[in-house]
Amino acid sequence: MKTNPLSARVRLSHLFLLAGFLLIVDVVIERQYVNERTELALVSADSAIALLQALLAQRGPITLRDDALYVGEERLKDSSNIVDAVKSATGFGCTIFQKNVRIATTAVAEGETGRALGTRANAEVTRLVFEKGEVYRGITRTLGKDWVIIYEPLKSIDGSTVGMIATYQEQMLFLRDLSLAVAATPDALWPLGNCFVSRTRCTSPGA
Repeated sequence: MKTNPLSARVRLSHLFLLAGFLLIVDVVIERQYVNERTELALVSADSAIALLQALLAQRGPITLRDDALYVGEERLKDSSNIVDAVKSATGFGCTIFQKNVRIATTAVAEGETGRALGTRANAEVTRLVFEKGEVYRGITRTLGKDWVIIYEPLKSIDGSTVGMIATYQEQMLFLRDLSLAVAATPDALWPLGNCFVSRTRCTSPGA
């Protein structure tokens, strides 16, 4: 029996349409899943920043003396006690800024091995958080990496903004954790497969 060429072409076009539809659905589900997981990560970052604020409050008021930031009698510059305590307790990185300069941090710049002390926040975060006094929650690029991060203004005892605080997770590690979570999801619960995370690219402000 001869195959009708027209019928074969119709079936092939239907297969292409189905494949295109499944790809669109996959991308939509992928984006929704990543957005939901990003928001969950930011909720955890909120908890980390609340812990940082509590640790600072326990030590005393924030003051600026001789162009150096203090919490109580503890000078914050180059002190790792507080930021390391936050990271140890929550798993999230932590940074304290004087103005927009990192003076205490667990962050490491791309290609480096030591703490990124003395480096600056990117221009958008500086404008939004330090200059305008707003909170930043989302994904941003700084130190050559993308981060799921929260920045808040740091205020002295007189109410003036003297710096910023931040808690965060590297986006690369975040996406790796997502990939592992999706890979562990049974196919019955994830009918379109478990490889989408490797294609994910989240947008972020410029450094």
